[in-house]
Amino acid sequence: MMSITEGVPLPVFPNNVPQNAAMRAHKTRYEVATFGAAAENVNVLGRTVLRRGGADEKAAAVGSSGVREGVAVFTFKIERTRCNDGLGVFLGVADASVDFQNRTQWGTAYAIGCHGQNLFSWKDALGVASLERGGLPGSEESIEDGSVVRVRVDMHKRELAFSVNSGEYQVAKGVVLPAIVRPFVKLAGFNGDKVAMAYEGDEAEIVTDGVPLPVFPYGVPQSSAMLQHGVHYRARILGAHGANVSVSGATAIRNGGKDTTAAIVGARGFHSGSHTFSFRIDRTKGNDGLGLFVGVADSSTDFLNNETWGAAWALGCHGANLFSWEDSFASAQLERGVMPGSEQSLKDGTVIAVRVNMSARPRELAFSIDGGDFVVAKGIALPETVRPFCKLAGADGDAISLAYEGERLPPVASMDAIDERCAAQIIKDNEIIAKVTAGNNKLPRESGDSVLIPEVA
Repeated sequence: MMSITEGVPLPVFPNNVPQNAAMRAHKTRYEVATFGAAAENVNVLGRTVLRRGGADEKAAAVGSSGVREGVAVFTFKIERTRCNDGLGVFLGVADASVDFQNRTQWGTAYAIGCHGQNLFSWKDALGVASLERGGLPGSEESIEDGSVVRVRVDMHKRELAFSVNSGEYQVAKGVVLPAIVRPFVKLAGFNGDKVAMAYEGDEAEIVTDGVPLPVFPYGVPQSSAMLQHGVHYRARILGAHGANVSVSGATAIRNGGKDTTAAIVGARGFHSGSHTFSFRIDRTKGNDGLGLFVGVADSSTDFLNNETWGAAWALGCHGANLFSWEDSFASAQLERGVMPGSEQSLKDGTVIAVRVNMSARPRELAFSIDGGDFVVAKGIALPETVRPFCKLAGADGDAISLAYEGERLPPVASMDAIDERCAAQIIKDNEIIAKVTAGNNKLPRESGDSVLIPEVA
């Protein structure tokens, strides 16, 4: 296979149309970059492309390097879409034997639509797409922000295939690739939508690997959803949660139900080094943190299980004492003398930083309130892997937000907005409950979350 970091010979255009000045200036070997040509309404920022208005048809970009021999894989990561559903984002390949300096017409292209996972084609990649029915199986699940889509080309077979979040490759039916292709992306969604891309060997620049799945105590098998999850994750903030907790971005909201199951964990965790993450109290009924607990949970747990989770340790925001759970879907136990406690309860808007040192012996858990000194919890021995954990055992509508180190907490939502989210989630939950078959006491859950512990830098 020819190295994809080398330029390919300039194509001969149909009817011997001469190359324009820009093409003549383009060297056979060029400075290595991820993206090459882009339409007028797409900004190229290193390894990413960003939509900035304009016509949907023109919101396209191609990689700077092409492939004409062997097998190659291009890795795309959806950084941001307006509704976290991949709407308008298409990822695939384009015919490389065209003049990409032409801003009005390119050549053919094939791509997976991230909202529905169907195959689309273009006779002109700067024009309108056609749905290729039966080209891919499709899915009721749209591809969320943070997801990784791999595009594989086999230039001997002229075959195109796609893998979503480390799933099995699906070969696109009825596609015969041209003699040379480049990576292709179309952002036909909304202003601000963003996608990153990496060539084979550079995936680490945009994708973080998870550590191997843990072995559960007593040989409990991993669920099928976890086994299918692979070694890459969706870079979300919040992960699995109880049925009476709704999630909006990085914010968790209590939706009635039992106090015990009003729990949520972060989508990422830690198994080595020292790390800090932050919770902000967005709303409690009495503006006093009552019923709110923030800390860490054991990650060697099947979080797709709706009945029982593993151990957890958290600071109670009403009194600043430490509590523990043998099962974080059960009742808490007060750990006396582990934290100094406080006569002052934490009010709405307070930020609690949680620090874990997974390399210390014993492993260490500490808390800081509104930028104050960290206080280490005495006598706590953390397990090998942990995730952020929160329990919303207070009132309906209580809300809290999470941010990992180096990330910003989201803006505080108004109470009206939180109430609207709660009402919408309750309607959705009731619809799910209505679909549960007789005798099945477990509700269906999204399989995007698992016990994988992606390292957080």
